[in-house]
Amino acid sequence: MSVDSPTRRARGTGRRGWPWRGVPIVDTGILLAPGLVVLAVVAALSAYLTLESDETAVLTRSANELRLLNLELDNKLADAEMSRRGFLLTSDPAYLAPYEEAIQDIPRLSRKLMDLTSGDPARQALAKRVEELAQLKVGEIQQSLDLQKGGDSAAAVAIIRQNTGKKYFDDLRSILARLSEEDAADVEQHRQESVVLRRWLTGATTAGLILSAVLSVIALNRARRQMSELRERHRAVSNINEVLEQRVAERTAELEQAKAETERERDQIGALLADVNHRIGNSLQLVSSMLSFHARFAAGEEARNALEAARDQVHAIASAQRRLRLLAGTDEVDLENFLEGLLQDMRDTLTAGRPISIELSASSARVSSKTAVSIGVVINELISNAVKHAFPGGQPGTVRVVIATGKDNRVEEIAVEDDGIGILPSEGRTRGLGGKIVQALSQNLNASLAVETARPGSNRPGTRVRLLLAQIASTG
Repeated sequence: MSVDSPTRRARGTGRRGWPWRGVPIVDTGILLAPGLVVLAVVAALSAYLTLESDETAVLTRSANELRLLNLELDNKLADAEMSRRGFLLTSDPAYLAPYEEAIQDIPRLSRKLMDLTSGDPARQALAKRVEELAQLKVGEIQQSLDLQKGGDSAAAVAIIRQNTGKKYFDDLRSILARLSEEDAADVEQHRQESVVLRRWLTGATTAGLILSAVLSVIALNRARRQMSELRERHRAVSNINEVLEQRVAERTAELEQAKAETERERDQIGALLADVNHRIGNSLQLVSSMLSFHARFAAGEEARNALEAARDQVHAIASAQRRLRLLAGTDEVDLENFLEGLLQDMRDTLTAGRPISIELSASSARVSSKTAVSIGVVINELISNAVKHAFPGGQPGTVRVVIATGKDNRVEEIAVEDDGIGILPSEGRTRGLGGKIVQALSQNLNASLAVETARPGSNRPGTRVRLLLAQIASTG
């Protein structure tokens, strides 16, 4: 009778003890891929929810401002009407004080109403009608007051009894109510959309957590199987004990690493929910890393250069996004502090190990977060171009960023200047993908772009790129 060797018995026992013999073990990276997809969906929903919440907040502020403006305009016209009636009854000039104040404020309020509705042609037409009705009402009141001052009380009272002014007033109130109701409806619609998005985000987050837990169990079962086989081989073949112990240690390390990765993913989900702004910056940084990965394996030089250029732009946006520090209760940032942090990032990355300094000269200004990111990306691209082209052969130099403000702290000019070898103005420094992005963002900022020689006639004439802005206002 033949006797099986210990190794054969151990292997046989291992096969019988594992019910899934013959089933291929899926690579852990493939198992985790669905979880990464869910996390990407959660990040996208979070970013979109942030934008939707910002838009809802803007609409809410606009609706509240419009409602208060309508109420103030209505009160001013009511004051003017009461002032007229008091004067017609008593002929006392003291009653004319509220009227005089009202006719000073009504044109201002009408113009403000036109400004608030400037983005909607239909509401702009209603606001124009409100301005016309207010003028007609004021004119009707002034006519009766002039008759009373001239001693013709009967004619003044007759104007009131015609009810023409009342019709003007009623029409005006109806239009103001309609404007307020339409704004309130817009705000409510955006709020409902935000509620739906939050539900989707909650569902996606829950699905991600459940999927992560399931994948962790599968990975744990796989590790347990491998450890069980190692123990059986250890009992059957004592002379390879050291090898088996090393394998057990390696498998244990893999298990700990998988557990640590799962914990990090769970922490990332919590961070995404706690800090939406920072999450957007991290997501953009992830996109930049992915572009860098694809660039390394791109088939052609042209494709690789395009991917690397796209990676630089995404990295610039991500860096600007992470540097945003909104002022309390607003959607605004302190431009000087924002740019100082952004330039420090560039000093750490672009000029590390090179004798090139990056300086900032900026006046105090506050701009919206969207405008700040656009300015940051433009400055990033211009500084990158200067570092790459202005100082060949390791030459030292300085790149200076100047933010000039004018009346009411408006940002009027952004200039990026270097003291390098210079370029011809006809060549420009805004060609390629980065240049197109600079030109597009300049148009969004309502700015004109100019490239010029910084120090004509010098051995190192340098280059100055200027953006002249028209309508970026500071609220500081």
